[in-house]
Amino acid sequence: MSSRHLFTPPPEHARHLDGLRALAILAVLCFHSMIQVPDLAFELRGTLFGRMLLRGGVGVDLFFVLSGYLIGGQLLREGLASGRIRYGTFYIKRFFRIFPAYYAVLVLICAVLVWQPFYDALLRGVAPGDAMSGAWSNFLYLNNYTGSCLMPWGWSLAVEEHFYLVIPVLLSLVVLRLPRGRATVVLWALLFLPWVTRLLAFRGLGIEPIVTGGTPAEQATRATELMAWMDAVFMPSHNRFDSLMVGVLCAWAEQTSSGVRRRWRGWGGVALTALSLLVIAGYMLGKGGKPVGPVASAVLVGPLALAFGGILQHTLYRERSWLRRLLAWRGFFPVARVSYGMYLLHPFLIAALGGLGVHGALATVGDARLAVLAVLAVNLAVAYGAALGMFVVLEWPMMQLRSRILARRRATVDVPEKPDEETQ
Repeated sequence: MSSRHLFTPPPEHARHLDGLRALAILAVLCFHSMIQVPDLAFELRGTLFGRMLLRGGVGVDLFFVLSGYLIGGQLLREGLASGRIRYGTFYIKRFFRIFPAYYAVLVLICAVLVWQPFYDALLRGVAPGDAMSGAWSNFLYLNNYTGSCLMPWGWSLAVEEHFYLVIPVLLSLVVLRLPRGRATVVLWALLFLPWVTRLLAFRGLGIEPIVTGGTPAEQATRATELMAWMDAVFMPSHNRFDSLMVGVLCAWAEQTSSGVRRRWRGWGGVALTALSLLVIAGYMLGKGGKPVGPVASAVLVGPLALAFGGILQHTLYRERSWLRRLLAWRGFFPVARVSYGMYLLHPFLIAALGGLGVHGALATVGDARLAVLAVLAVNLAVAYGAALGMFVVLEWPMMQLRSRILARRRATVDVPEKPDEETQ
């Protein structure tokens, strides 16, 4: 492969989507970096700078919205054009894009735990053998229901994988069998269904509203309830599909509504963009420590996902806006290109750097802000370098093999196909 595949976006590439994807992985990396330096995080948590970094977990929801849009868009395009969805083609694409890198990282983590357990920063007191005993749930994409210390950040990958299993069947039933008006109602209902399941999940816990802020000591006293809330409310796939459905609805509107472009280019689009930015800013910059009860659990990240959907639609229809031009900056492409590998590898690498004493050394550099910036710079450089290497050695060859298999498949069935996004 040439360097242009890694650093230069193709002319027809949707560069504004690269910007969103890059910001999503950078936000998640910031969040995971902060929780690995708790003393610095606690010192900065009351500042705008600290709050922005500690809220970086919202990058996962942005990933979900993008995935819903791109994957849902591919399936909708095919279903609306041909009247059917080819499951075989869809799962071949997903298999070669997702599984090789995912299982390679899992095997790497297992090997390191056996050889050198410097993974303690993530295991947090769990013996390597106990972590290995839960590896099966990671290998089967069930860890967001069973829990696992081996690769805890894999819960979001499990949500995505379950989405891939459900969405082709769902869209086949909705797109091919219902009038478009009814299909729109069904898709909106599916967006709000997780709000109901989260409400019921919290009530099923039988606990009082919990506060996610406070001092480390206060958080420690609520650790059991917080973990129960995470396991029952925050991580299960059926409670998180609303973010993905926001993306699907964006794709649905793009392909079925003749007036959506006109509406977004008018003053209504300006108002919706402003509202979306306010919701995102309010979440990223607002002070934490508020009680999380049944209603808060129900809402959870729903409005935030809708706001991300608003920003996505803004970039789709307002081609000359400053926001789209910012997101289309060429510098985002190299990061977006390897964002999947960065997500897979970065928590493991950050934990390894912490275990090797790198973060401790950097924590002594200047004040807390400067120390955090140094930690972030090192973590980003290491994660990007490792992801770049994995992309060249493993992901790109698998994508090329996928293209050859799909080309033979198209020749056999004689069905033309629009190439999908290479980064997906």
